[in-house]
Amino acid sequence: MSQPLKVFVTYAHKNRKEKDKLITYLKGMQREGLISIWHDNEIIAGDKWREEIFNTNLPESNLLLYLVSASSLDSENCNRELGIALEENIRPIMIILEACDWENYKVSNVQTVSTEGFRLNEWESLKLGDIQALPAGVKPLNEWNPRSKGWQSVVAGLRKDIQTILSRAELALQQGNFLMTLRQIDGAIKSYSRAIKLNRHCTEAYNNRGVAYNQKGEYACAIADFTKMLEHKQNDSLGHRNRGAARANSGEYRLAIEDFKNAINLNPDDSKVYNMRGNAYSAIRKYKIATADHIKALELKPNDSAGYFGLGLAHFGNKDFNSAVADYSQAILLNPDVAEAYGNRGEACLHLRDWEKARSDLMIAKEKGVDIIASFRNEYADVEDFEQKNNVKLPADIAEMLTPQALSIRGDEGWEATRELASDPEIVNSLERAEADVKAGRLKRWSDVRRDV
Repeated sequence: MSQPLKVFVTYAHKNRKEKDKLITYLKGMQREGLISIWHDNEIIAGDKWREEIFNTNLPESNLLLYLVSASSLDSENCNRELGIALEENIRPIMIILEACDWENYKVSNVQTVSTEGFRLNEWESLKLGDIQALPAGVKPLNEWNPRSKGWQSVVAGLRKDIQTILSRAELALQQGNFLMTLRQIDGAIKSYSRAIKLNRHCTEAYNNRGVAYNQKGEYACAIADFTKMLEHKQNDSLGHRNRGAARANSGEYRLAIEDFKNAINLNPDDSKVYNMRGNAYSAIRKYKIATADHIKALELKPNDSAGYFGLGLAHFGNKDFNSAVADYSQAILLNPDVAEAYGNRGEACLHLRDWEKARSDLMIAKEKGVDIIASFRNEYADVEDFEQKNNVKLPADIAEMLTPQALSIRGDEGWEATRELASDPEIVNSLERAEADVKAGRLKRWSDVRRDV
């Protein structure tokens, strides 16, 4: 369900009674959860009123209700607020209190606030008469008899507009959710953005768009969306958990841990967030704390493959390889499709010198699409580095599995370029051209090629 629309009321202080009347008539929609209302009476003692209006409440609004009178047209503050609303794409609605020359009032006369001072906007052709106005027939409220009928006309018009906006925002949100189930992430992001444009307080749209950005690998955008959601719902455990996930994905592990702590404080029964925090602790090599988090997660959800996988990471990092093998085995038993668990168990078996099991697991991981060489090199520079640090000699076939394949470029001097050495595609192409040149006699020595590379 969409969050209520935020309604900002701008008026001349000579029209305070009319403003209070409008607030009274809007109370019904407020109680229904359709709107929240802000006006300058909401400024508390000590607030910097200009900053509170221009920088905080007005830019966060969905609708601006402008109470039109000769006094408001003459009010500098009313017209600045209208200008900001137009700049921020906030929908304005004119509520006509009395007969005055409002229809011909040019918006280009309105000034808006910037940090440098005041500047004229660029709506040279727009007049207030071009903007939606109430009551019906734009008949001024003071000409209605009884006046309550005029106010009811205003409320009916606002209700229709508000329900339309909320319905469109909800539809866009649900479209985004449906596209996410189809893994059409870009389309989902567009739908969530449309929902947010219609309702800036649609926290679910911010959260879901953040999830989409996170899946897409655009972590800064994801973090920004989760942060925006938390501005509206600061005690939302899911928001803290999701922002923590995005921060962890971007390598901001300590900030991620703070988010996970907040999520746990708000929802201590969420096993997933304990696993996520445990993985973050493992990433910064605090394996004992990570182990405790994963154990807690498994207490909450005993048959969770992710819990055993994370516990395996922590035990591996703490060089408890037997426990790591047991953890990964349990993770695989619960979910045989966790490809990384095979690769990690294979690496643990390398440390235990269980070559047969290591060979089998690494082959399975590779068949399932795991880059076992990249995973191996998270800890070791190459096979030789592993052998030296562990005082062991790997079987030749396993060493070959964990070594980048060599290019078939050999010369009389026996020099060979590996894909690691020639990771730049331009270098690889140069070497391939050089091989052809050597064979054609255009280059006589492979040392020429090696020197150039």
